[in-house]
Amino acid sequence: MPTASRSPSNNTSTASPRWVLISANLPLALFTAYAIWVAAGGPRPGSGCLVRPLLGWCPGCGLTGDYARILTLSPPDGWYIWIILSAFALNALWSVQKAKRVARGRPVIDAPVAEAD
Repeated sequence: MPTASRSPSNNTSTASPRWVLISANLPLALFTAYAIWVAAGGPRPGSGCLVRPLLGWCPGCGLTGDYARILTLSPPDGWYIWIILSAFALNALWSVQKAKRVARGRPVIDAPVAEAD
């Protein structure tokens, strides 16, 4: 008889490869979506960032405007955006590797279990 700890759970697992990919790359997706909105005619590039609508203040770093300029194929004003985008790229590579490890180590629930006689 299976114990409660070995029974499959009906709730969504946060240890699934899909969850790892989504949660690890959500900041990049949100930053990209906001930069696209800025580039498409939202606040002028350089006039605001994602922090201002959420928290009411802006650190004034210019990253959103620089990212919007990159997305419109224009050169950015600063060099700091390249460090931030490199960090996002490294995080994306790390999340893919972690998702692969989770997928390899994850038990297959639908596989038939051999009963011991």
